[in-house]
Amino acid sequence: MPHNPPIIGISTVVEKTDDPEKKRKAERFYYEAVEKAGGVPRHISNLAPSWEAEIEKIDGLLIIGGVDVEPERYGDERRPETYTNSAQDDYDFSLVNLAQTRGIPVLGICRGNQVLGVHAGMRLYQHLPAYFPTENHKAVHTVKIVEGTVLHKLLGVTETTVNSTHHQAVHFEPERNRAGMKISALSPAGVVEAMEDGDRLLGIQWHPERMIGEMKRDDMLPIFRWLVDRAKS
Repeated sequence: MPHNPPIIGISTVVEKTDDPEKKRKAERFYYEAVEKAGGVPRHISNLAPSWEAEIEKIDGLLIIGGVDVEPERYGDERRPETYTNSAQDDYDFSLVNLAQTRGIPVLGICRGNQVLGVHAGMRLYQHLPAYFPTENHKAVHTVKIVEGTVLHKLLGVTETTVNSTHHQAVHFEPERNRAGMKISALSPAGVVEAMEDGDRLLGIQWHPERMIGEMKRDDMLPIFRWLVDRAKS
């Protein structure tokens, strides 16, 4: 039986940083968004002796942002702009595997969205400026929401502004899509900004937690409410 209120496990950034305060601030926005949506956030530390067992104690999973996914995982050669951490990959992909085994919902944000894409069998654009040179992916820009998707029902609009800060994105190839993922938002240039399976998986390329926490954009809160609500069932 799910907890009441649901407990949402939140992944961690494995890599050590020279600015721990910046890391804490960034992670805090995820925790606050989950709380605001009615869930109870729980940190899943990769340093715990048996962090895998933590999956048994949560009702939903949030995979947060971080470094690039190792290109070997999707069969590509590394570009010079790609920066990875194998421990982060092992941790995040293990979390998704365990969550899917249990059947709990997963929300992936930024890198988390890319993890869901690679987990589903797809590749990534390793450096967007090389493929979409006319679009700035480190600034506020508009996205088109696909009508009829879960994301469209959550946000209630077909267009909105978001705060992307990424240089990679999912290369959506239907023939490699093992998880039945569907595109739910696109940038003006056609970059995949969100995708979903319509049931237990939702990936968002932008940072709704920072939009809520820094920009006071509560119109992004339904994304986290989706996770909390799905975790109840």
